[in-house]
Amino acid sequence: MGTSKIEWTEATWNPVTGCTPISEGCEHCYAKRMATRLRGRSGYPEDEPFKVTFHPEKLWEPYHWRKPRKIFVCSMGDLFHEDIRWWNLNKVFAVVEASPWHRFMVLTKRPQRMRGYFNFLRSVWRVREWPASNLWLGVTAENQQRADERIPVLL
Repeated sequence: MGTSKIEWTEATWNPVTGCTPISEGCEHCYAKRMATRLRGRSGYPEDEPFKVTFHPEKLWEPYHWRKPRKIFVCSMGDLFHEDIRWWNLNKVFAVVEASPWHRFMVLTKRPQRMRGYFNFLRSVWRVREWPASNLWLGVTAENQQRADERIPVLL
């Protein structure tokens, strides 16, 4: 992807695009509006532009960016959407680990799934030092109710 106009990041990387509504914050989703505008182009399907899609061809983009960047992961979707298989999450996080000069930032409205994924890594694969130190995890909280629900799961 490259540079971004989002003030708190320097680049965006979208190995996953698309989402389905999960809360009231989804009513004004900029990513859905953008995907609709890009319908039939840039990897957005003509018939269903905001369909949850894993893009393996985009996986290694950040690895090739030699200058360190703050990277917003999945600005055009939710990485922890139920339709994204854990083995694809493994591929995304392999790139994070292989690119320690970058700082990767993930926001999700699905913190329970995020917690489940990292708990799985810790228990089944015995991964102890994960998430990687160059990965920042966060939740989207569009109002106090959602903050009360999501932030404790994040913590």
